[in-house]
Amino acid sequence: MMLDTLRYLAATIRHRDLAALGFVASGLGIEDRIKRFKGAWGSHLHATKSAQQLWQTKIPIDTDGSCSVLGAGRLHDLDSGALLARFSKISLVDANPLALPAWRTLKRQYPRHSFSFHNVEVTGILFRWKQALESRLLESHESNKAAAWSKALLTIREIPTTFSSCESNAPREAFISSLHSSDAILSLNLLSQIPLGWQHVVESALSKRFGRTWVENHESEWLQEYFVGANALLKEHLALLASSKKSSILIIYDIENLNFELSRPQAHSVETRELFQWKTLDKECSLEPYSGTWSINSAFDQLLASSCLQTESIDPLCNINLQDESSVRNYFPNHTPEWIRPWVWNISPACFDPLNKGSVHLVGGLILAPIFNSPE
Repeated sequence: MMLDTLRYLAATIRHRDLAALGFVASGLGIEDRIKRFKGAWGSHLHATKSAQQLWQTKIPIDTDGSCSVLGAGRLHDLDSGALLARFSKISLVDANPLALPAWRTLKRQYPRHSFSFHNVEVTGILFRWKQALESRLLESHESNKAAAWSKALLTIREIPTTFSSCESNAPREAFISSLHSSDAILSLNLLSQIPLGWQHVVESALSKRFGRTWVENHESEWLQEYFVGANALLKEHLALLASSKKSSILIIYDIENLNFELSRPQAHSVETRELFQWKTLDKECSLEPYSGTWSINSAFDQLLASSCLQTESIDPLCNINLQDESSVRNYFPNHTPEWIRPWVWNISPACFDPLNKGSVHLVGGLILAPIFNSPE
């Protein structure tokens, strides 16, 4: 605990912008969940690595040059051995400064490989949005709180269009240059983190101005306005990936998140990590690859008979549908898509939570093979 605290303080001082955006704290949170939910996370990490192995079999055999890993983190969900057996140049990208020690360790283990490290916020615009939002909220002097709140909501909507272009900076330019020169690109659950970054900025700024209780009570209002910027960030990032026309791409991404709560007081003592299952529909009956529906594991019928189950479904990609073939082809006109069967990630089992709250994510994989006669 003391070591984590010291690392947090050091990273906060050395990487002020990234820390201000919440990446250091969120990185520590991920590390904590991996340790506490080891059993529940194990199947997800295995499925993620299996997807990477399948993807590599689809890459042309003569492609052995370079690979960019976006959302590399501390390498928990990266199949490092398989990747380094295939590629000689590796570019690791993540906004969490605490990932750097794990990257350096990997570099020491593979001295014959070439590594580049990019500790950057991939959108290149989030910190600018943060500064603009906080500045405008401070400049608002309405004495009526309701009027000030209405103006704040309008500001949240306007920021993404007012500041739509990224500020050029050396770290991000180096990341983009590395990305465009890569033969392969692996995105490890980064997409759903992009809107969460903007959500953190908005919620933090509003809480400073109006207080946390007010912000929690009006959550649906500010989330509606935040959605505009989140959607724009995701589209810009997909365009960045698509600009690497000759790269083979694998995107691991959240399809749907399901939060739930059990009202039974004793529920936290029951193992509920397998409470929800995903039933895939017949592909011939659906226009979307691997469409399906959530179902309850019948093994928990007795538990649910005496406990009220409340659920909330969340769209992690803010209306970006990577399960729809026509949509994907619009985003990636120079690639041919192939989907990997989705799996359930028990990211926060209710059995570990004293309030009996939990969360499961449906995770998918999208392989994008380059069309080699596509125009430059």
